[in-house]
Amino acid sequence: MSQQSDMILISVVITAYNASKWIRATIDSIIAQTYPVLEVIVIDDGSTDDTDKVVASYGKNVKYIFQKNSGQPAARNVGIRMAQGNFIAFVDADDCWHPQKIEKQINLIQSQGWAWVVNDSEWVNPDGEKLEFPSLLIQEGNILNALMMGNFIISATPVIRRDVFDQVGYFNEDPKAHIGEDWDMWLRSASQFSLGVVREKLAYVRVHPASMMSVTSMNEKVQGLEGVVIRAVNREPDKLKSVKDRALANIYYRAGVQLVKQNNYSESRKYFFRELQYRPLKIETWIYLFMSIAGPGVSQKLIYLKRLLWKHPVILEKMK
Repeated sequence: MSQQSDMILISVVITAYNASKWIRATIDSIIAQTYPVLEVIVIDDGSTDDTDKVVASYGKNVKYIFQKNSGQPAARNVGIRMAQGNFIAFVDADDCWHPQKIEKQINLIQSQGWAWVVNDSEWVNPDGEKLEFPSLLIQEGNILNALMMGNFIISATPVIRRDVFDQVGYFNEDPKAHIGEDWDMWLRSASQFSLGVVREKLAYVRVHPASMMSVTSMNEKVQGLEGVVIRAVNREPDKLKSVKDRALANIYYRAGVQLVKQNNYSESRKYFFRELQYRPLKIETWIYLFMSIAGPGVSQKLIYLKRLLWKHPVILEKMK
């Protein structure tokens, strides 16, 4: 790839931790891109398995850096500092890409001049089979307030101009901020740069029991996400103070719903009560709260009412 001043050169940063089972599929999906990338950089964050051997099999086509386990934010920052491209893309070592992901994102960048672009994604199981998860609605343009309501940017999707990090900073390496560190970065980026979106499912996010979010307690997740909201408001009080309560309420609501789906009714109630302090009139929260109290024997009337509300989003919106 020639070094032309007007050419977009892509550095791909892969963060890995005990990823020998998945990382070959990840690297193969990058090498197969119809828009060739400048370089593939693997930052191994202290793996104790054969991740190094798998990466070594690619020879000079993949750069490999091993570091003492320091967390994913630190690993991504090492990758950013090493990157020689004028745009950087991220992917975790258990996720992979559609062959046209980079090409379609570059086309959008070149046609509209975005500083960063993302795309839709699909969730897959450990065998790569599609999972029926609800699709995230990705906003475009000035997304700061919408992004405060919840992170809709999957970390395997962004392509970001290198100088964005010079302006907004790198990923937060504080151990207390390791949950939601990607949301924190996207919020900082959204505060200064509008976002472009390729509305095609071009990334595949693997859900498996060993993933960090699967092994992290709900209490730790919630504390991490609360920190993201508080830091964002402290950075930009004029823009975000008015939406702080709603952002926190969304965190508690989603935690409660997830715990109900896991049949952890007692812990779910804690989060529904916390949400209701900020948003006492949201009917669906009251329904979930009653479901958590009733437990497995919840009446069909409550389930029917929940489904009815989902079919009438106007009602739900008035209750937020």
